[in-house]
Amino acid sequence: MPFGQWKQGIRTLNIGDVMNLEEWKSRLVELGYERTAQAEGPGQFSVRGGILDIYPLTEELPVRIELWDTE
Repeated sequence: MPFGQWKQGIRTLNIGDVMNLEEWKSRLVELGYERTAQAEGPGQFSVRGGILDIYPLTEELPVRIELWDTE
């Protein structure tokens, strides 16, 4: 993926932000992430209920986002 396209895909979330989980799932797939049962390696993500696990390509560990409804 070209650097410019990758850079445009960067998103920042803060505690209390509202997010659309369906939108995020679509965006992650567009960015080349693979949806799996568990995010065990870079470039993967998983969704279980209100939990979104993302394993960024640039990090050593995955990130977990726990939602309270859409917050």
